[in-house]
Amino acid sequence: MHDQITSLIQGGMDRRRFLQTAAVTALATAAFPRAGLAEAPRKGGVLRLGLNGGSSADTFDPTQLIGTFSINVSRQVYNT
Repeated sequence: MHDQITSLIQGGMDRRRFLQTAAVTALATAAFPRAGLAEAPRKGGVLRLGLNGGSSADTFDPTQLIGTFSINVSRQVYNT
């Protein structure tokens, strides 16, 4: 597939080859419809965030949210 993408970018793929690739992709998508479905949400678990810019003065008080870090953490915690 990587070779086909490279060929398409460089202009080396003709219309017939493009349509063949599109048809194969469509058939593969139709053959495995459940592969793209999301898993049902589960309660509990662990929430891990990889953020920079935190400090010891950060709070979960929604009235004290000042910076991007605090706003992002609050949004992740309260919208789960």
